[in-house]
Amino acid sequence: MRLLLLFCGLFFFGQLGAQTLPQLDSLQQQQLRQSDCYVLADSILLDSLWVLPGSLHWRGQPLADSLYRLQGSYFFPKGELLQQDSLCLSYKRLPLPIHRRRERKDRRLLQPKMQLGEDIVLGQSYGYQVQRQGGKEGDLKGLDYNGSFARGISLGNQQDLILNSSFNLQLAGEVGGVEITGALSDNNIPVQAEGNSQELQDFDRVFIKFKVDEHYLLAGDYDLEQPKNSYFLNHFKRLQGGQIGSSGQLKSGAKWGGQGSFAISRGTFARNSFMGQEGNQGPYRLEGNDGEQLLIILAGSERVFIDGQQLERGSDRDYTIDYNLGEIQFTNKVLITKDKRIQVEFSYSDLEYLRSIAAINGHYEDKKWGLRFFHYQEQDAKNQPTNPLSDSAQASLSRAGDQTAQIWGGQSINEADGLSGLVAYQLIDTVVHGISYDSVLVYASSNASDSSFYSVSFRAVSQGGDYIREEGQINGSVYIWIAPDPITGQSRGQYAPLRLLKAPEKKQLSEISSYYNIGERGQLMANLAISQEDLNRFSNIDNEDNQGLALRLSYQQELSLGYRLKVDSQRVDTLRRSLGINAHYEQLSTNFKTIEPYRNREFSRDWGLDSSSSQEQLFWLDLNAQQQGLGNISYKLSGLLRDSSQNWQQSASLQLQHKGWELTGQGSYLSQSNSQFWRPRLQLGYRFQKGLRISAYYEEENKQQRINGDSLAANSFQYQLYRFSAELPTTEQFSLKLSASQRLDRLPLAETLVDVTLAKEAQLQGHWQMGPKQNLSFNLNYRQLMVLDSSLSSQDPKNTYLGRIAYDAQWKKGLIKWQTIYELGAGQEQKYAYNYLEVDQGQGTHIWIDRNENSIQEQDEFEQAPFQDQANFIQLRVLTGEFVRANQLAFNQSIDIDPARLWRAAKTGPKSWLKKISSRSIYKMERKTLAQEELAAFNPFELDIADSSLLSISSNMSNALYWDRRGRKFRLILQQSDSRSKRFLNLGFDSQRKTSYSFSSWWQIKPFIRLETAAQLAQNENRSDFYSQRNYLLDSWEVSPKLSYLRGSDLRLSLYYRQKDSENRLGIEKAQLQELGLEGKWFSSKGKRRNIRMKLSWVELQYEGEENSPSQFALTEGLQTGSNFLWTLELQQALSKFLQLSISYEGRKTGEAKMVHLGRMQLRAIF
Repeated sequence: MRLLLLFCGLFFFGQLGAQTLPQLDSLQQQQLRQSDCYVLADSILLDSLWVLPGSLHWRGQPLADSLYRLQGSYFFPKGELLQQDSLCLSYKRLPLPIHRRRERKDRRLLQPKMQLGEDIVLGQSYGYQVQRQGGKEGDLKGLDYNGSFARGISLGNQQDLILNSSFNLQLAGEVGGVEITGALSDNNIPVQAEGNSQELQDFDRVFIKFKVDEHYLLAGDYDLEQPKNSYFLNHFKRLQGGQIGSSGQLKSGAKWGGQGSFAISRGTFARNSFMGQEGNQGPYRLEGNDGEQLLIILAGSERVFIDGQQLERGSDRDYTIDYNLGEIQFTNKVLITKDKRIQVEFSYSDLEYLRSIAAINGHYEDKKWGLRFFHYQEQDAKNQPTNPLSDSAQASLSRAGDQTAQIWGGQSINEADGLSGLVAYQLIDTVVHGISYDSVLVYASSNASDSSFYSVSFRAVSQGGDYIREEGQINGSVYIWIAPDPITGQSRGQYAPLRLLKAPEKKQLSEISSYYNIGERGQLMANLAISQEDLNRFSNIDNEDNQGLALRLSYQQELSLGYRLKVDSQRVDTLRRSLGINAHYEQLSTNFKTIEPYRNREFSRDWGLDSSSSQEQLFWLDLNAQQQGLGNISYKLSGLLRDSSQNWQQSASLQLQHKGWELTGQGSYLSQSNSQFWRPRLQLGYRFQKGLRISAYYEEENKQQRINGDSLAANSFQYQLYRFSAELPTTEQFSLKLSASQRLDRLPLAETLVDVTLAKEAQLQGHWQMGPKQNLSFNLNYRQLMVLDSSLSSQDPKNTYLGRIAYDAQWKKGLIKWQTIYELGAGQEQKYAYNYLEVDQGQGTHIWIDRNENSIQEQDEFEQAPFQDQANFIQLRVLTGEFVRANQLAFNQSIDIDPARLWRAAKTGPKSWLKKISSRSIYKMERKTLAQEELAAFNPFELDIADSSLLSISSNMSNALYWDRRGRKFRLILQQSDSRSKRFLNLGFDSQRKTSYSFSSWWQIKPFIRLETAAQLAQNENRSDFYSQRNYLLDSWEVSPKLSYLRGSDLRLSLYYRQKDSENRLGIEKAQLQELGLEGKWFSSKGKRRNIRMKLSWVELQYEGEENSPSQFALTEGLQTGSNFLWTLELQQALSKFLQLSISYEGRKTGEAKMVHLGRMQLRAIF
């Protein structure tokens, strides 16, 4: 499909098709973004489109703001990045060209209205007229387009030839009367957009659309939503394929239209329903339809509901979601408790089979009546599975019918390929407690030639598991066999070597809808639908329940109850007083299945239904009376006949307003054969003349189901909720809302309901603009849960604090800028592990060092690659599914003091000196601790928390003092930084801490001579609970002077020296590094269309200590003892305004190692 879209786009510009990059493994998709490698330069053009700020990653980690400056797509490295030979950066892009002017309207098209032939209105003497730029066939003047096209190669004596290709094109406009919009690309972006904002940028959406009048053709990625006016057919699908649509109007005034979609589905629909946990904001893990844990959710496909109310996505809204990990977390605006009913609907990537979708709909509408037709079909291609099925697997599926099929999870490994990088198993026989067991899988630690090896997939099972997961140091998950209980014979494990076989499915739904208008305000509607669902296309078993029918009849009428006015000798009904009538009948056969649920999310709970399928008849009569200026009142009688059971529900609602008083309420009563469900809600409020509003709210749910006459069933319950609130009117300067509530829950004990838990809540939220440049906003929540009867409740008493306070201010024309954000909450932290996946040489972030030479990849043998051409592994975070409850605290503080903003014009006196002094302090911290009551949980400056309480922490503190920060003659900087991190891994904690004190100066001695000096004292600490060999504490000092010769802005030659002495205080390792280097940069004076950069350095390294240790790798920076030589050369040439050529060569000779050469070349066209 993407190649087809590329052909369509290239057809307009006469280009050749581009090579599609291979798509990475689904696990790799969790780590990578669009990535390229660049030779280091003062400025680097990353892309033809704008790079999204904050999305830059280096070596798999977010790139600190202090290490670079980003302007559009131009990247300016700083700090330690300047010491690198090359940079491999990952980033996201915005579809905005960096070389084109962007404006909503062209001011050149503003003309006097007299010239446009329009009437002149006072104050509106100019008009705006778009001039179509169509023209003869082949004329593209009306088409606005931008993008880039690039080809590149990379080769060296340590890696194979690598071909790089990219193509991006955005276009919009009109050609020959055809409107064209599109976004074309051959880059496979393997990650979903970030789910922390309300609006998402679809980086991987590729499409082209042609439209003429009311007819259109679309090809590529698009969304297929529920057709308008359908009732039973509900769906939201993200597709890749084609869509065609047309509509029009007949001479009689009747309207017609139709649409057809034929595509490949990008995901499968799933719905997760679960109860919230007391005081736990998340993250909550989402699962697939078959219990899948590793999900990639399609960005923007989710819909989240709490107690039936839909929430909004965004860090400033209700929730955020990690599409690549399948986790959802709720913000401080939504307090999660044990009583919250959470439902999440989403589509996730399901690659078991190629799934095709066909959807057709059409309509004909007249003034009096209308007819619509809808058809939807999706089916899996059973001859195109992602993983080929063996004959035995297909046979298992054919015997399974609609039931789940499983097979043994082992697959033979070719011994010639070896076991390096694989978790392989052997089959053995063993004896435990005198009992013989055969075909036991054990981990294969060596490649023995007399045995067969298997790659095995294990599945968590509720019973019958004989394996447990071992928390070891092997790269990958290892499962070990545990013998059954020798007395009872029951299995004692949680996993079994099983592979779940997913059967290819087929779903189809056709619906006919019609309506007939009765008078001006009446309508009769009818819907008839037929469904077909085959859960296993390999099997004919259980096919008798595949088809189902559904019918819906509806009548709506609005009647006037007087107040008819006379206008132009005709009486006109103003509907100031009216009565609405709504009658509904719906019937479903037992086997009727929809594509996605079409009823409201609380339907089953409203009617007390289970999930079993049965024949249903639903009907209701709804009467609604309203009077303008007063309010409305309604009554509804409903019935649900399900098999032999009869369920009746009565509900009423009212909404009245009069002289400042507001009364709203609703209630329902459900009567079943042996139970009743009563739910009243009532709110009374009063708004004072000055805007203050106070209100009282009452809510109750009371369900009582009797068994054996008098005893209450276990699902009986009752709760009563009281809430009081006061709210001031909202203005731009001030808002304030205060509320307090209490909820009492009761559960059954014999024949009565008894008090079980009591919860009290208080909330304070608002904002205050304290001045023109001072803002304070806050949202604070407190909840206390008390357990009144511990025999009936598994909950523990708990106090929950949740809130956010933000304050920003400026004083004295920006002399002081202050920003503070404090967030407090509760959630859970998941244990996770790291695995490493091998990729092509130079395309990863890590290297493997077989320290014990056993040919087995172990967790502590992977290090970050010091040189990009060595990197052939990427680091993957593997989730364990084990969660620990935690308190969460986040704190951001920045203070910027710059007297130059206040005394910029001062030339003499103390102010002229004081304005040269400035400072900047930044402190960021995120911390998760075990749930505790100590005050330390609220203190953002408390970092030395005991390991027994601390789960994870990430903090970064930096302070900088500047002298003449903007000076052209001399600058001076004193800096202090302290960064700490601690991670909650499956084998224990892993923590790092880096502290440094540095001094740097910049002195322009002459216009052509510059001296730069830097000195630093640093400490680098690493701690690991499981891998003791990774514990080290490195002290180092470093000095690096640099002398530069400048000739205008065209030529720069620099001679520099660097010396660094380091030692490990926890061991015997010591290292001294001395580097002498020469740098040169030359820019062509004519338009700077050509530039050449070179760097040559000699590094003498002396090392004492244990060889091949992690501390040695950290001390030596990947170099070898003795002399090391490194050199780079880069040429960038602008062949034309839109064509760029880049050629680079780098090499190194480290110690006794073989000399390494690496060359790259790329040609990029920007249009």
